[in-house]
Amino acid sequence: MHLLPMYYFKVVVKNRSINKAAQELHITQQTLSAHMNSVEKELGCVLFTRSPHFQLTYEGEKFYQYVKAITGTYESMQKEFQLLARNESGVLRIGIAHTRSHALIPRAARKFIPEHPYIRLDLQELSNDGLISGLQEGELDLAIGDIPLDSPDYAAQELFKDEILLVVSGNYVDESSTYTQVLSRVPLLVNHREDVPGRIASMILRENGIVPKIAASSDNTETLLDMCDMGLGACFCSEMLFRFHKDTNQENNGKVRIFHTGVTYSIVAAYQKTDVMSHLINSFIKDLK
Repeated sequence: MHLLPMYYFKVVVKNRSINKAAQELHITQQTLSAHMNSVEKELGCVLFTRSPHFQLTYEGEKFYQYVKAITGTYESMQKEFQLLARNESGVLRIGIAHTRSHALIPRAARKFIPEHPYIRLDLQELSNDGLISGLQEGELDLAIGDIPLDSPDYAAQELFKDEILLVVSGNYVDESSTYTQVLSRVPLLVNHREDVPGRIASMILRENGIVPKIAASSDNTETLLDMCDMGLGACFCSEMLFRFHKDTNQENNGKVRIFHTGVTYSIVAAYQKTDVMSHLINSFIKDLK
């Protein structure tokens, strides 16, 4: 079996649709279906059901595990020889949330790029769930976010711990205002639940039995903090991102009040244990700290 049908199969599984996978691959649906039928004929089994909805069969799950291992090995080989040849096409694929990327990546890149001029940094700004998925599917070399430290599937290093703060527009509070009063009375500017602040905010509200008034939602914490500065409500965000926002937007900072939630989480750098670029990955992690 050639590698091409295996790559096609990975894209079909990722999209859970022949039609969507064909669009991503820029081939016709008929061509992709023919490739999948050929693979099933060669293996002598059905790999997935097509209707009423896409679902891998038991044989399809088994084949998918082999496909990930085989294509991952091939990609590692390509990377290694690119590096040996100092090929300009060497790429380090880094997944990180949008606002955290703005705060961390330029500083690390300032050290890394001059030392590794033959490596191109490919930044993919994703939700936290997208980071974990991209790492597991081999679409990222390095993922930076709220990632479990103890997975057997990848190596992981804690970069630092961060606390979630509640940042409140000054026009909504005075010195006597309490944390729970803010949660129940002030319009909230919230991250989507796929991101760490959004998920933690939902947990805090649920634990306090509060049904909030949501004024706006976004996956960009910087936008929410700008709205806080404009007096539009309150938002949950990490302490690191809040400090970065204050330092880089001093002329636009409005009057805000900070409440400490006491909820902390680890920012983790994770990568595949067998990645041939591990020495480069560790070099970039060192520059992040």
